[in-house]
Formats: sequence, C-alpha cells, structure tokens
Amino acid sequence: MESTSYIRRDSVSKKKNIKIICYINGFTSLHSFDFPVQADFFDYLKNLDFYFIPEKDHAYKLNNLGINAHYVPFFVDPFKYRSVKIPKFFDALFVGEVNENWANNRRIFLQEVSKKARTLIVSMSKSNIKEAINIRNIKYENIVNLLHSSSNIVFGSDYLPSVEPYNKHILDPIIPYASNLKYTIRARMFTVLGSAAAYVVEDHKSVTELFEKNHEILTWSNLDELINIIKISKSNDKFIQKIGLNGRKKVIHKHTIFNRLSLFEKLMNDKIFKDFPKIID
Repeated sequence: MESTSYIRRDSVSKKKNIKIICYINGFTSLHSFDFPVQADFFDYLKNLDFYFIPEKDHAYKLNNLGINAHYVPFFVDPFKYRSVKIPKFFDALFVGEVNENWANNRRIFLQEVSKKARTLIVSMSKSNIKEAINIRNIKYENIVNLLHSSSNIVFGSDYLPSVEPYNKHILDPIIPYASNLKYTIRARMFTVLGSAAAYVVEDHKSVTELFEKNHEILTWSNLDELINIIKISKSNDKFIQKIGLNGRKKVIHKHTIFNRLSLFEKLMNDKIFKDFPKIID
C-alpha cells in the first residue's frame, strides 16, 4: 500500500494546526506498516510533523533525510505498574519469548539461572526449560505487575543475535539496520522498574545511559557475573529491595507517560495536554 493512502497533509489540517505524530513502541523504526520498500515508508514519514522513536542513532539518520525524528525513550504507566507488597514466591522471573531460534541466547542464560534459583518463565509458547516453572504468555498487565512484585529479581534481555530478520523486511534499503548493532533497549524494562522490582539485564551502553548499574539496575556481561547476581539476590534482601526502589524512583521522576507528554509539548512548542498529573508518588 502506498504512503499516500495513510496520510494526506491538506489545507484543513494546516489551518486548524493539527499535528500528525507517530510514536513507535519497538525496535523497527526504519520500516513498519505495509511498506516493503523503505523509500515509500520514508516518504510517509516525511508527511508526519513528528516521528518519536526509541533508537537514538536512527533519529539522527532519519533527520538527514528530512524526517522530523526525535529520540524518545520508552516509558511506564505508573497507574498500571506499581509496588505491591506480597510474598516472594519466585527467586527470578523472565517474561518474553524463549523458544524461537533468535532467542537462543535467552535459553542459554535462563537454563543456568534456573539451576540456581526458583525461576518462573512466561513466554508466548510454553518454554521447555525443565528446571524452571513455565507458563504461557499473560495478557493482563495487572497480573504481570503482581508477578514482578512476587519475584526477588526480574530478568530482561536486550541482546540481538542478528538484525538480518529486520533487514529482510526491507526492499532496496536506504538505511539498513546496522550489522554491528548488538543490543536494543526494551519497553519491558520500564514496566518492571515501575513495579519496584530489581531488574537484571545485559550490560550495554543504551541501558546504562538511562539507569545507573548497581544502583537502579543490575547488569551482567558473562555467566559468572550472572550467577553472582543470583547469589547476592538470595543472600542480601535489603540490597535487592534498594535496587528496586531506586529503579522505581528514577522511572517515576523521569520515565512515565506523563514525562513523555511533557516532552512532546516541549518539542512541539505547544500546550496540548491539559491537567495531567506531573508527580505520582
């Protein structure tokens, strides 16, 4: 489908000062919708007043093509994800795909985690990691929030084994996904931190630019570091709780949906959202 089928910037919208914006909630900021040809997608993006994406280097590249792209990190809805005081039923929790070939790195580290800790894995299709408790995907966010609170630590995974599947969606790429891209930050991280759970993820620049490791999050670079985090989480409850509380404090003050609305207003130089809360806690 051609881009003109999606948006036409007409005189009425200009006269009424209607802003047309798009904010994506994922990695695929260089291709999307029904555009196999990347040039057609970029023509569509040029019709937008603003294009908000969570990949900093992509924003810079798109700006050079005349697209008004801005780097805007993910966020959390603090009314859906919040601290709940319930018993800790699990040592560790992981929510995300595990069985696909591209998730093989997740299976490897989760197998090791499950040998050392009582681990719950929630995945699209039921994981076959024998040492873990495996259940299928949960659609209700309030239940996911409870699982965060009922787990001592929550694992994430930002590692990208390959960007080739993303490039396969693009015909005649103008900007391919970088072959040296190893990590991309996930939206799930912000929801976990909103629950005041201690978040554990691979150590990489994108995540440590936003959150301080060993203070607001925990990071690992190899399996030895990973297992050491497991040991600490089982022996030092106060430290783990402090990590979770510090992480929540950061997202509540910097990374809620209301922070993003304020940022949108600033970028647009226009007061368009009225009477939304600025502080939750």
